Amino acid sequence: MNKELLKQDFYEAVNEEWLKTAKIPADKPVTGGFQELVVGIDDLLMNEIDELLAHPEFVPSEKMAHFLRFYQIANDYDRRNQLAEKPLLPLLERIEKINSFDALNQQLPEWVLDSLPLPFSLDVDADMKNAQTNAFFAYPPSLFLPDKTYYAPEHPNGAELLNVFFDMMVQLLELSGKDKGQAEAIVEQAIQFDKLIAPHVKSAEENADYSKMYNPQSFEEFIGHTATIDLKKLSVGLLGTTPDKVIVTDPGYFDHLAELLTTEHLSLIHISEPTRRTPISYAVFCLKKKKHTINGKEKYYK
Repeated sequence: MNKELLKQDFYEAVNEEWLKTAKIPADKPVTGGFQELVVGIDDLLMNEIDELLAHPEFVPSEKMAHFLRFYQIANDYDRRNQLAEKPLLPLLERIEKINSFDALNQQLPEWVLDSLPLPFSLDVDADMKNAQTNAFFAYPPSLFLPDKTYYAPEHPNGAELLNVFFDMMVQLLELSGKDKGQAEAIVEQAIQFDKLIAPHVKSAEENADYSKMYNPQSFEEFIGHTATIDLKKLSVGLLGTTPDKVIVTDPGYFDHLAELLTTEHLSLIHISEPTRRTPISYAVFCLKKKKHTINGKEKYYK
């Protein structure tokens, strides 16, 4: 180890030899020990699933049988390529038809149950302070860029990454049937709303302090964060009961929810949220997949 380099760049000194030979695979965004674990687990799971498909008498339960049928459907890329963007179009049309918050509220809670996006998310998970019980959690949306700091004008990579995101989403929207002008307008407005959100969410560093995600609020306090989206109807409709409390993971964001969810911002919101939530879904439906074989296993790539 280069001990002099330790004084200048500890990371580079510790990893100096590894960095000389490490290569990021062409089909992966990262490399390293954790990525090798991911690939190993993926291969193990696929092998075990293939064994169950080849020997249905060993399928242990009806739930697993349902999973195997879903796996076969999801893995039928010939069918997926044939369908292309068609399954996505009714969902996009449904989103585009929302012209008021009243129209959105009329579709709650089904909107969420159908996996359609909102500028926040709700979840039921183990209570951080009592894992024997579940709690109702409210989260802010994710940003387009990796962290809120990327939106600062002085950030060296922020503008470049937004340009990459812009080009990617325009391409995907064109594949879904939008012309170039429509696609560019949609993505531009989505980015506008993303920039409105960014100042009010936690940074990645702040989110790393996991204990500070636990911020219980009474249900009445929670539903008071906005009058435009009916949080009471949504929450009770999802849970089937009225919760005593809601764990708000980012109180700062919800404190500003009312100023973000305005009639003036509605066009930005209903354009932004499907763009925020489903770039992977667009890719799944719109980008053709080609088949190749690795270690005797069929895999797919764009």
